[in-house]
Amino acid sequence: MVLTGIVHPPSWYLCPKLLGQAVVFASAAGALSVTRLGAQLSAPTRKETEVFLEAAL
Repeated sequence: MVLTGIVHPPSWYLCPKLLGQAVVFASAAGALSVTRLGAQLSAPTRKETEVFLEAAL
């Protein structure tokens, strides 16, 4: 629901460490998506992004 973030702040809002993790994850997902053709089809799955991060770190 769109209003959830307004009524109940997201967890990263309360913990800056989670915000940093979210930024790293989003950056990795973005890096993977630009290596593929298409818009929706280029979006990696959570598992693909986690594997990519494990290999990178």
